[in-house]
Amino acid sequence: MTPPQTSPDTNTRPEPRYWSRLDTATACADFSDPFHPPFSQRHYAQQHGIPRSTLGDWLRQDFPDHLDKELVAFCRSPAGLAFLRRLVLALLLVFHQQNPCGLRPIGHFLELLELDHFVGSSYGTLHTLDARLQGDLVLFAQEERQRLATGMAHQDIVLCPDENFHGPHVCLVGIEPLSNFILVEA
Repeated sequence: MTPPQTSPDTNTRPEPRYWSRLDTATACADFSDPFHPPFSQRHYAQQHGIPRSTLGDWLRQDFPDHLDKELVAFCRSPAGLAFLRRLVLALLLVFHQQNPCGLRPIGHFLELLELDHFVGSSYGTLHTLDARLQGDLVLFAQEERQRLATGMAHQDIVLCPDENFHGPHVCLVGIEPLSNFILVEA
């Protein structure tokens, strides 16, 4: 007996590539839309150049049953993705860059909130993101210094002397009165 003939697939497979979290979030949001859902996974995959099996994997991704379905839907949407990105960057900026908090407690915090189902909370992931954040902060500081320096004209400033008493020691300071910035401390 001869095997049944199948018609050859006229569509070429999309080239392998890296799919961002935004791609995943957009597809999940499109399939969650109750008013304009896509016709089929196959049609959607062809329209967006996504392999059908990849799209199916995104849509079948399981989350723990105890998580609120609306929270899962939000976190898997583009708006939820943007919020989570801002949240993780704020955590790194406030607790790691500006205060003495390590990356492991930040990851643990994300796990306690069960946001680790939606964002990378491992040390390696947070370290990579933190390194990029540090580089961006340094670049931003350089650009801002140059931008602000061009607008600054040479001007005289006034220093007001003052003293502070910290225990038995006297601390003399020179303060610029408009900004309340301490320029000299001895």
